[in-house]
Amino acid sequence: MVYYFYNGSLDSGLNFDALMGLFSEADMCQIEDLIEIVANKIVEMISNDNWHEILLMGWQSNNNNLKKAGLKFVHENWLNIKDTENMKFIIENLNVEWMEELMSVRFFGISNY
Repeated sequence: MVYYFYNGSLDSGLNFDALMGLFSEADMCQIEDLIEIVANKIVEMISNDNWHEILLMGWQSNNNNLKKAGLKFVHENWLNIKDTENMKFIIENLNVEWMEELMSVRFFGISNY
């Protein structure tokens, strides 16, 4: 976060875990510009290995950018991810509202988000 304050940009060498941590800190401190920049970088890194973390972070932080990217990934990759450990992780951490959202995207697509 200090790098951002001094340079007005992110260190280009940040990995996914560092970006997720930075997102949490920026969200906690309500630094909107940094939240947006970090969320965009995280979305660029979405993959089979981390989509569930991005979606859960989007839900927990109420960040539409992360949530939309995660839900879009679910919709586009459903057959490949439905029986994975990452999907089990998501299902174990869902509340009713998130479950409805997940199923809506699964069947009807992402256009509503």
